[in-house]
Amino acid sequence: MGLWNGYNNLNSGSYLFRGVPNAAYRIEASAFRRPKETDRDFEKFLQINRVLISDARLQGYDEKDGRKLKDLEILAEFQHFGAATCLIDFTYNALVALWFACQLDSKISQDPSNGKVYAVQNEPPRFKEVTSALLEEDIDYFFQNIGDERAQFPQPQSKQLYQWQPRQQNRRIIAQQSIFLFGDSHFDADAECVILESSKQGILTALEQGFGITESILFPDFDGFARLRSESRIYTELSAFEYKQRAIREYLRGEHGLAIAYYDEAIRLDPGDAHTYYHRGLAYNSQKQYELAIADYDKAINLKGEDHAEFYYERGNANFSLKRYPSAIRDYSEVLRIFPNDKNSHYRRGLAKASLNQYETAIADYDEAIRMFPRHIELYRWRGFAKYELKQYEAAIADYDEVIRIYSHDRKSYYQRGLAKYKLKQYAAAISDYDKAISLSHPLDMDPDDAYVYYQRALAKKELGCFEEAITDLQTALPLSFRVDDSLLAVIINDLLREMRNNGSDPENE
Repeated sequence: MGLWNGYNNLNSGSYLFRGVPNAAYRIEASAFRRPKETDRDFEKFLQINRVLISDARLQGYDEKDGRKLKDLEILAEFQHFGAATCLIDFTYNALVALWFACQLDSKISQDPSNGKVYAVQNEPPRFKEVTSALLEEDIDYFFQNIGDERAQFPQPQSKQLYQWQPRQQNRRIIAQQSIFLFGDSHFDADAECVILESSKQGILTALEQGFGITESILFPDFDGFARLRSESRIYTELSAFEYKQRAIREYLRGEHGLAIAYYDEAIRLDPGDAHTYYHRGLAYNSQKQYELAIADYDKAINLKGEDHAEFYYERGNANFSLKRYPSAIRDYSEVLRIFPNDKNSHYRRGLAKASLNQYETAIADYDEAIRMFPRHIELYRWRGFAKYELKQYEAAIADYDEVIRIYSHDRKSYYQRGLAKYKLKQYAAAISDYDKAISLSHPLDMDPDDAYVYYQRALAKKELGCFEEAITDLQTALPLSFRVDDSLLAVIINDLLREMRNNGSDPENE
């Protein structure tokens, strides 16, 4: 990326990084900078931390999640909310440090400053890891020896430094891959890189587009959310890309209306993006607004459609939903022109052809789909239906056999196989299949479609002379028939009952 020439020379496993917005800033703990520059010394630096801890305990701020916090944990909590402490934030990720180096310097109103990235070698024994045992120690343990007060920047005689990742990490620490360094008021870097002020904005753009590093990602908490929307932040309209990302997120959450609104904004800003029209079409399709979906698929295809099979496939599905079967067939054919082995398009084109009674060519599509997906029961069932309509009853039974072999609880296939056996006058075998279909219904709430099963079983029993059982099935089917969207079925069942009773087939009339 060329974002930082030194990046490839530093192994992020061996180095820790810190970015500062002003190249004049040293690696210093914020508590050390609280006094005036002429009034700074190590004892005062340590006292600032002691007082913060003491006051926090006095005010009852030393508890979290029902337990007392250790000294370091109190400092970490308060640093999170902007308090000055002895802890210095570093990160394992050089690019995160680079992002911080490219920020405006809040202490300089117009920020004409260069930034800087520091790298510190992270190898023992220089930095000692704070374990759970060390965490029990008070703050003075980590700063045991006070140095020569006559020096400009007095240091402890012991140069032992510490690194610490809090046990209960918040979302911000995780996002920033943070780690605390401490044990001294300030210390030197092993490497550093100046970031020119004139390059900051370009680097931030590259970090966002190339690595997804943004302020909202690095500060994924309530405080960060509010800060991004403060009065001091100049409002900048989202880009077409950002609107599109929001739309995709809302679509995946099932908020299709909101997704469409975001896609509208993305298209307003970038009307030439074919994929945005395509995705808005998907959202319209989810709301069953098929005409609007087709209009978006049309636009996507006109902009960039020749090699985008998914545009044609989804337009085909929308046309199919509107029962525009010839248009759906043409769309699925376009998909197959691009991807000849697309099993879904063969399957869907087969359904569209069957809806136009083009059963022979529908079977050819089902054949292709089955060749690629031999365990898809819907394919066998629909091919069986097409063969049944062509009066190829034996072949239809073979397809239903295959469905049942793959999934023995498929009610529809038992019923449809029963129909084919009835046509072959295999009445007993048909009744056996109808029995199985009925047995697979919910025992407490029969499927309304069982009206057809009981009716067909009554016909088969009638052919075998089992009139009493046939009438019982018709009597069961009649109330169920009122629950299906078939006004003719109830009339047929009622007429057959009347006919059988008038012919003396009803045992109640004997």
